[in-house]
Amino acid sequence: FSAVYDFIRMLDRNRRAIMTSQLSTTARNTATAGAAFGMGTFMNAIDSSLYYAGKGIQSALAGEASVEGFKGGLKSIVKDTFSLLAALDNPLRSRELSNRLLKHNPRIARIIDRTMTEVGAEDAQELWKFSKVVNFANIAQDGFLRRAVFTDSVERQLRRVGKDLTEELENNKNIPVKVLQKAAEESLEFTFSRMPKAGGGKVGDTLGHYFVKLTEALPLAPVGTGTHPFARFMVNAMQFQYEYSPLNALSATERLFRYGQKRGLKDFLKPLPKGADEGPEAELLLASARKKIAQSTVGSAALVAAIQYRAENQEKIPEWYNMGTSGGRNVDMRPFFPLAPYLLVADVLVKLSQGNTGAISSRAIYEGLTGSLSRTGREGLMVDGFFEALEGEG
Repeated sequence: FSAVYDFIRMLDRNRRAIMTSQLSTTARNTATAGAAFGMGTFMNAIDSSLYYAGKGIQSALAGEASVEGFKGGLKSIVKDTFSLLAALDNPLRSRELSNRLLKHNPRIARIIDRTMTEVGAEDAQELWKFSKVVNFANIAQDGFLRRAVFTDSVERQLRRVGKDLTEELENNKNIPVKVLQKAAEESLEFTFSRMPKAGGGKVGDTLGHYFVKLTEALPLAPVGTGTHPFARFMVNAMQFQYEYSPLNALSATERLFRYGQKRGLKDFLKPLPKGADEGPEAELLLASARKKIAQSTVGSAALVAAIQYRAENQEKIPEWYNMGTSGGRNVDMRPFFPLAPYLLVADVLVKLSQGNTGAISSRAIYEGLTGSLSRTGREGLMVDGFFEALEGEG
């Protein structure tokens, strides 16, 4: 039985890999990456501004403020904001730097290069050659994006501690493994390929981990990969939606509260003493709070814009997923994750405010929030039947 089960799982992994091999999927992934890049750029600008503003306040309190320090902070903010664009614009440099960084870290290199959206690095080695060949465009695209995000993350992390990546490599300095691991994690997040970890640091990690494990343990089953072939993407999509939403401000507040408990109100804005026992954990809490504030701000702005659009177009464009163009055409925004969920949530909020709850579809909510838009063959029929049954019960 074990051999048969393993064979079915192997068939299922290849089936799901082939499902994402269409050029239309590559185009959707490109659109998703573009949207994530735009939101991430604004997030980095806010996060960096908060970081260097905090450094400036600490310097002023310590009597060490200077014009040069202020100019240096502004330059670093600009670098943090546009460094990913520079990395994407120069793929040869990104690949060269990442190769040097990962020369002695083959495991991290394998994760970056071989992980596919729904297949981990280890399982990807067992895919048929045909599955890899037909997925060439997606694999190449993900590799290009991850290498850029990886090198950008390493450079940004080192910049925060006053170091330059190029100089560190020229002087044969070792880059801390934790820096490389964090950068690899961010590269997988950017392509919605990260495997959620039980007990991980992101909201929904534990639940998401077991959901992916359970789903993949039931190949082709109605409650497994039959109805949820893209479980890993779904979890990443929902985590992204939470992070880039007003709700993430609650998580930021919780991090700041814990930071305040460790520092005390009196020393809240003061720099941490060198060698302080609470230093590393306190710094992590503060960095996490900054990032969450930045993400929540960007997501809230997107949601406000979407609410205004849906409120103005409830009758003219009744479908939540359509956006009108200047030429009078409607464009279906559902393939353009992560933009579509904002339209969905906005539409639901507008309908609730108008008392039009009967027009809210559970299927639309599922598809919009999870980014699960691929409907082919048996999977489409199974998902459609599942929601028809739910709505029939209602």
